[in-house]
Amino acid sequence: MKKLILLPAIGVTLLLSSLPMAMAAETGDIDHETSFEELKAKMLDRYRPLIEKFSGAEQVTMLAIDPTLSTGKATGTKDDTMVSWWHAKATVPLAGMKQYTETNIPNLYSTTLHNSSQVKVFGYLPLIRKTTIQEAEGEFDTSLYASGKYNDIDEPVGDDLRTGGPERYEEESGALSVGLERKFITGTTLSLEQGYESFDSNSTYLNPTEQGISKTSLTLTQSLLKGFGPDYNDAIKELAKIDYKSANSELKRQLDSHLLEVTRSYWGLYMERSLYLQKQRLADKTKEIVRQMEERKDIDVEASLLARAQSQLFGHQLAADEARFSILNAQSRIWTLTNAPELVNESGLEYVTVEKPLHALPQESMEDVFTTALKNRPEIEQSLHQLESALLRHYRTKNELLPELDLFAQTYVKGLEGDYDHGEAWNESWDEGDPSYSVGLRLNFPLMNNAAKAREMRKRLEVKQLMSQLDTTVTNILLEAQITYREMIKYNMAMKRRYAVVQSTNQEIDSLISRIDYLISKNEEYGSILYRLLDALERLNLAEMEFTTSELTYNLSLVQLKSAKGTLIDESGVMIKETVEDDLPKNIINIGDIKMDSELPSSSGIAGITE
Repeated sequence: MKKLILLPAIGVTLLLSSLPMAMAAETGDIDHETSFEELKAKMLDRYRPLIEKFSGAEQVTMLAIDPTLSTGKATGTKDDTMVSWWHAKATVPLAGMKQYTETNIPNLYSTTLHNSSQVKVFGYLPLIRKTTIQEAEGEFDTSLYASGKYNDIDEPVGDDLRTGGPERYEEESGALSVGLERKFITGTTLSLEQGYESFDSNSTYLNPTEQGISKTSLTLTQSLLKGFGPDYNDAIKELAKIDYKSANSELKRQLDSHLLEVTRSYWGLYMERSLYLQKQRLADKTKEIVRQMEERKDIDVEASLLARAQSQLFGHQLAADEARFSILNAQSRIWTLTNAPELVNESGLEYVTVEKPLHALPQESMEDVFTTALKNRPEIEQSLHQLESALLRHYRTKNELLPELDLFAQTYVKGLEGDYDHGEAWNESWDEGDPSYSVGLRLNFPLMNNAAKAREMRKRLEVKQLMSQLDTTVTNILLEAQITYREMIKYNMAMKRRYAVVQSTNQEIDSLISRIDYLISKNEEYGSILYRLLDALERLNLAEMEFTTSELTYNLSLVQLKSAKGTLIDESGVMIKETVEDDLPKNIINIGDIKMDSELPSSSGIAGITE
């Protein structure tokens, strides 16, 4: 047992010491242009040697513990070899309520996904993150802008050339401009503007008076170094998409955790129902033995022995009554996780667990478990998305090390007419003369460039950090898969041995009952024989409870192994579909056609009123 306890710690130590060798497959061959699938394949290939080493060591280790595992795969008892009297009774109504509902795990999953408020909370996370994609697209929206201004000036002048004689300068002017502006993915900004001006003053040099001016201009600005190109300018949108994908992985992880808790509650209810049946049976058998002892209290049953048996009867009856409350509490836990309205009834509702526990080990090796976990665990997907995002951010900061070198160009046509005739001024701008234009370059570069260098170094360090974070995530996932696999085998072994204890104790009771007449013939007191039988029944009840508990832990470990492999969501048939409801996006999460690989009854769901 101590060796078993040390195995996980040894595994972690070996993995951590091996990771530097795995890092030899350096990250220099990945950059922001590497697709996510390529990134995932390259990163996970680094751990293949580790998986092979661990799998080989695991086969040797498990063979030393259990020679039946010589193939390196878990092989076990068939389902039909562990049959107990309470299995059938635990799958039918037993609480005495008038109404009941039958449910199995797939049915409970479906009910949970459809009704659980917590699942709805999980479903909103990707939708919220998805809005950042549209927000990033907004940077390239076409903008419509307009501005207007009116001036009324009346001021003294000290220069006759300004007015041509009047001592005060008087001016009335107004301007209105309307334009469109858009930034393109190449880093180009283009604006088209139409402007109208009205101008008049008391200057004798003004000609014509009451001027109407029209100007149509086109302006282009193009980044040539810093901020140039589609990769840089589209990165914000790509980062938003990566964040959205990461949120979907987080949704799967949260659903996995919630469904695992639902499974735990289901088998917990099955266990409480089984324990109630066992405790009630012990109380009934104890009552029968006490009745026989009372009939012979004046013959061969001592008063102290009878009192002790009666005390035990009271204790067993109390335990059976308390077990009823445990069933109700287990039902309440299920409702809390599902929030299903059909699981609530004002006259009381019994949940009948119609799915029977499994006893066989899956035909699966440790290497299969490791490989599947690396491919499917959402935590690895999230870590890879974070690394993908960091690579893209690093690319942007490398671009920002370059100087700002912008090309700007503008061309315009302009017309002028008197009497505020803006229409004729617009016609003149196109009919007379040639377009004006200007072209230039603008350079801006901090000589030390410390800010950009610091940002680039920070992003490069973040990439390294996330590489190490990926190693840590993989380490933890492999450890979890390893321990979960071993726990599954351990619980299966414990379940088989505890079942053997139940069988042996049953044989002891059958032997004792068959030898009652013989023991009496050997002058043993009948009361003593009955008390020995009562003691054996109590030990049988204890063995049955331990076996039932081991059934719970083993069946839960089967689902925990699926969770450790990252396949619980897919194997349960969970489907996520985005739709629109009340003008808002919504994730519809339900169960498809795939079912759990457990025994499903021919009927499930809501049942009617019992007889």
